[in-house]
Amino acid sequence: MDLDFVRGLRQAELELALTEIASRKPAGSSVVEIGGGGGWQARMLADAGFAVRSFDLAGSQFSAHRVFPIEDYDGHRIPAADAAFDIAFSSNVLEHIAHGRAFQAELHRVLKPDGIAVHLLPTASWRLWTLAAHYPWLVKSGSGVVRAWLGGGGPSEDAAVVARAAGRRGKAELLRRVVVSPRHGEVGNAVSELWHFSRHRWTPLFEDTGWRVVARDTNGLFYTGYSVLGWQLSLAARRRLSRLLGASCHVYVLEKASASRATNASAPLAAETARGKASQ
Repeated sequence: MDLDFVRGLRQAELELALTEIASRKPAGSSVVEIGGGGGWQARMLADAGFAVRSFDLAGSQFSAHRVFPIEDYDGHRIPAADAAFDIAFSSNVLEHIAHGRAFQAELHRVLKPDGIAVHLLPTASWRLWTLAAHYPWLVKSGSGVVRAWLGGGGPSEDAAVVARAAGRRGKAELLRRVVVSPRHGEVGNAVSELWHFSRHRWTPLFEDTGWRVVARDTNGLFYTGYSVLGWQLSLAARRRLSRLLGASCHVYVLEKASASRATNASAPLAAETARGKASQ
């Protein structure tokens, strides 16, 4: 994994998310970030004037590269009071939460009644092109991966990942996962994720768990789950490619459906009051 490349993508994505956040909540608002990783996005949110608390699992693959004080948690209960935050934020995280539907209740708990949630999530296009990039990645990283699988290790980060995985799984299972593109998230397989990562699944999931979708956009960037070309393709080139091949990330802005109902319910009353004043 090219850490510099991943960091650059996440920072570029957050620029768009920050536009959505800043248009709805003022600087100084409180943010809870789920899956803080290396803390790159938490750092940017804090630099933009937001009060950020960021949480991740203790064993996160980015824990050695943190640039922000990430708080460890158990992945289930956020160690914060009810209604503590104005904004909940996550970036490419919800697909990795096996209890993702139930976890929405925890996000509802820690958000204020008028709070918003902003989630960046993989798209079906990302899944399709990641499937296609699996074998070019295998060719690019193959020698190091094979040495790691045989127990010899290797200098590349890909080989190091394989070596660690070999300690957790049998080599036959590991070989199968290398030869056949593995799933990315916690549900289905690499092919069924074409649906699981589409808006046709994300939108109903949010609506069924008490949210109203306020806005939905994409990050306007093309990339895959493998750093096959990395910075050989600039961000500008990736923006152009996204118009042809599809963007790799959804950007969802949500509010509590209960807050929406309260706003809608107050509208007729406000109109009735206005009519009453006009007739006096």
